Amino acid sequence: MTEEEKMLAGKLYDPSDPKLDTRRLLAHRLSMEYNNTLETDAEKRKAILAQLLPDCGEDTFLQGPLQFDYGCYTRFGKRCYANFNLVVLDV
Repeated sequence: MTEEEKMLAGKLYDPSDPKLDTRRLLAHRLSMEYNNTLETDAEKRKAILAQLLPDCGEDTFLQGPLQFDYGCYTRFGKRCYANFNLVVLDV
């Protein structure tokens, strides 16, 4: 069983696993980029979210600042809204 499989199954896992470490660092970088982007720059924010949240419904608006642990394990449906200071530990 991989560390990712253990994590998703709610078992003890090693967060320093190279695959998980790479994903976490990417999510942290993309979260920071999103937070440093103005709300009026909708296209840039949309592009960042597409990388951070591969399963994100249309017309989703995340206020920011936000922080995702991994991002790729989180799903937002259509027309979702999240207020500022969103923290997602998607383990």
